[in-house]
Amino acid sequence: VYPNPTNNSATVEWVSSTGGPYTIRIMNSVGQVLYFVEVPPNKEGRYKQTFPLGDQASGIYTVNVNSQDFNKAKKVVLIK
Repeated sequence: VYPNPTNNSATVEWVSSTGGPYTIRIMNSVGQVLYFVEVPPNKEGRYKQTFPLGDQASGIYTVNVNSQDFNKAKKVVLIK
């Protein structure tokens, strides 16, 4: 996840060894899902998705990337 900290958007980048499918969730500090994206199956390779965060309050957000055999969570700090 980059940039981190950020002030208006966050980009999630991952490498797929299976081709997916993947789900990406961005949640606030109380667990409310702000963004949910389903990435359909693709070829193996590098992928990225950018999320606008400029309309959210300053704070710490959790980004989850999941597939059948992969689960990764990262924190991103939004500073206004």
